[in-house]
Amino acid sequence: MGRHRSRLLVCGVGCLVLVVTSTLFLDWFHATLAVDLGQGTGLDTGVDHLTINLHSLRRCAPDGPCMNMPLSAVKGFYSSSAQMSLWGSLLFVCFVLFQAGSRILNGLASPRITKFGYMLGTMVLSSVLSAGYLFQPESTTFAVGTIEVQRTWAPLMLLGSYLFGFIALSLAVSAETSEDDVGEYKPIVIPGKSPAGYGKLKPVTPAAPRVAGSPSAPAPTRGSLLPDELSVNIADPDTAKSGQPVGEEDTMTVLHRPGKRAPTAVGKMAAAITREQLRKKLFYATAIANIGSSGIEAKREDGLGLAKVVRWRDVVGVVARRLPEESPYDGITFVDVVSSPGATLRILPWTRLNAEKFDDDEEDGELRARAFVQLVVDHCPDVHLDPATRTFLGAGEAAQVPTVEVLAVHDAKLA
Repeated sequence: MGRHRSRLLVCGVGCLVLVVTSTLFLDWFHATLAVDLGQGTGLDTGVDHLTINLHSLRRCAPDGPCMNMPLSAVKGFYSSSAQMSLWGSLLFVCFVLFQAGSRILNGLASPRITKFGYMLGTMVLSSVLSAGYLFQPESTTFAVGTIEVQRTWAPLMLLGSYLFGFIALSLAVSAETSEDDVGEYKPIVIPGKSPAGYGKLKPVTPAAPRVAGSPSAPAPTRGSLLPDELSVNIADPDTAKSGQPVGEEDTMTVLHRPGKRAPTAVGKMAAAITREQLRKKLFYATAIANIGSSGIEAKREDGLGLAKVVRWRDVVGVVARRLPEESPYDGITFVDVVSSPGATLRILPWTRLNAEKFDDDEEDGELRARAFVQLVVDHCPDVHLDPATRTFLGAGEAAQVPTVEVLAVHDAKLA
């Protein structure tokens, strides 16, 4: 366990211990109550000793028995503030433990739940201040007298638990940083051996501008960067990651056909129709993807409900393709993120992407898909890209899956 997760664990456990101790076991106030208990009660005037916490109070008569009483016997705003502090603090620590556990066990926590935790903690914190420092217990409703109150350390302990809780929520969604002092890493180079370049991206050299009247060949048009037919590697992720040779059964032939672009308004309408027709019909289709420093937390369209967490270190490949031209697929561009079995994520033009430094408002599905591929490559420099995806990333057009049958073979390879 690294330093980041160790700090998260310490803050989470500290928040839990302080909340449980200060709300369930410790008294918040010790008080003395001077009362006149006449009016036929049979008790003489005396001084009672009270211990008050967030859920009840205990009253001990002079040289007499003690009895537990509900908190409603205390006048003023303390009763309502104490109840909100009690149940709100227990709910807050549940948020903290859930986020800390998700980050420690899965490597990824939900930013949305962290925001809810911040909101809840801020609201309950005001109740803690009110119960502990603003509205002290005043007097009981069943007797007339004066009360002298002394505060314990419990309110301060509960305030400290919120400090630990807020730090834990922040660590749950923040990027891990390395603080080792072993110096800059320098790769070992063996004479006569070149470093492995598997999965490394080659720089794309832009074409030289065409000069008017030049006898050189015309600049390549859109869609001319790929041949009409292209043999594409669709080997399973384990084979691709190990670098083993790929046989003919692990390849398929896809067709490259330049697509036509519709006007913006028509394109939006067509995209909406296509989305409704393909909803829950494509394998691995992803509805929402929250992209963080540790990986991708995604929810598919298949209705399973639970979010899938794909960590960057588990990603072995990225595949960019276009669906068949026939309706309702309409040749739209999609990106498959390949990782562990059963965790493939398919990013479509209507997938909602939540990430920093990523423009999710891009209307062009192809440009959006290319930006997503680049985002994955930035997080996983050694990820495997097949030749067609490399061409797509270098401003080319994604290779097209020719038929629905070939798409089914492609999906089976990624299962």
